[in-house]
Amino acid sequence: MKNNVMILASLSLLSLFSFFSFFEKGLAKSPFYIFLFVTLVLFATFRDGSSLPDYDTYTHLFHNVVHGQSDYFIEISFTLLARLANLISSDNFYVLFFLYAFVAILVKFKAIVFFSPFPFYSFVVYLSNYFIIHELIQIRAGVAVALVFISFYFIFHRSFYKYFFVIAAATFFHYSSFIFLLLYFIDPYRIKRSYIVLLIPFSYFFMLLFSSSLFYDILLSIIPFEGLVSKLVTYSANGDSSINVFGFFIISRIIVLCFFSYHYQMLSRKHIYFPFFLLLYSIGIFFYISLSSFPHMGVRLGYSLMYSEVFLIPYLICIFKGYFVSRFIVVLYSLLAFLTNVLFTSYFHWS
Repeated sequence: MKNNVMILASLSLLSLFSFFSFFEKGLAKSPFYIFLFVTLVLFATFRDGSSLPDYDTYTHLFHNVVHGQSDYFIEISFTLLARLANLISSDNFYVLFFLYAFVAILVKFKAIVFFSPFPFYSFVVYLSNYFIIHELIQIRAGVAVALVFISFYFIFHRSFYKYFFVIAAATFFHYSSFIFLLLYFIDPYRIKRSYIVLLIPFSYFFMLLFSSSLFYDILLSIIPFEGLVSKLVTYSANGDSSINVFGFFIISRIIVLCFFSYHYQMLSRKHIYFPFFLLLYSIGIFFYISLSSFPHMGVRLGYSLMYSEVFLIPYLICIFKGYFVSRFIVVLYSLLAFLTNVLFTSYFHWS
């Protein structure tokens, strides 16, 4: 409960300040930006783990690493950071959480300031959802997503080697990031609305294809690495994990995608980054639906690219008229997203 109160208080305060335009100017060097950064890093470091999934898992893995044990599926970055944290303060896992939070939040803040036309409102959207997912729960994915999104600068500037280097660093934090190398071959200046919209019906077609037992057997037979096969089996195991491809979560995202697609011409003419982030959002939905037979993989890849929501939702300010009305809509969306996360998702577990 402490986590919810703190996040809601921060979100409310940030929402209030975001109505004043002077916070948008010189944001990267403003005292409020620094204060917000420090506050979020400290909160992520010393969060209450009693209601958070994965918290006990990370503390257990930390103690395993620093006491000479290892886990085959944990990225080498976790091992190195755990050992570094142990050198800084012996057997203190809070240092590990600090290192992850510092890197992830710093890089995400830099990406928001660079790519978003309304950085403060991007912070509001980020805090309502993805701060919870990435910095409180999926900390390895949090750093990886931060690096993936900052790497998009090199897609726009067509610098493959720099893009490759940053994606390699992201893969160092989470293995799934390597697939985002393929995004480099998208020309961000020639994205058509039809490509974005057509990905949705195609996602349901591939969902049926990938759920076929024949496809699954063929896929396993051609993969040469036993470890990768084992990981794929884990990803495809049903257990307590499943994806409802017609549930509220994904249908609401499709509605958001269609809404922005309707205003595509107006927004793409004024904002160079908008088409690319809308395409990423569509690809994220595609992954989530098409890979529903592999729920862990579908959620991981889908959520990673749907992080583009942080940059897209503030564009509502350009669509709706009225200074306060347009900004209120962005804040309301964020507050509803936060309440949905707390009340209707498995982000938290209560005793």
